[in-house]
Amino acid sequence: MRLSEARFREARHDCEPGAFAFVEVGGAQELVDAWLGDHGLPVRHVPMTAPGIHAVGIQNPGDQVVIR
Repeated sequence: MRLSEARFREARHDCEPGAFAFVEVGGAQELVDAWLGDHGLPVRHVPMTAPGIHAVGIQNPGDQVVIR
C-alpha cells in the first residue's frame, strides 16, 4: 500500500480523491507553451497575472475541489 493511500484511510475522509481536473497557471502564454510543448494536459492559462501556479482542480466522484 502506498503511503498516500494509508494516510487517506487514517484520515477517514468521506470522499476519495481523484485525478487532477486542471492546473491554472499565469505568466506569458508563449513561455508556458514553450515549457510544456505539445502536452494535451488540462492547463488553464490566466493572462495578465503573475507567473506560476494559481490553482488546481481535483476531481472527486461527485464534485470538483479547487485549491487556490
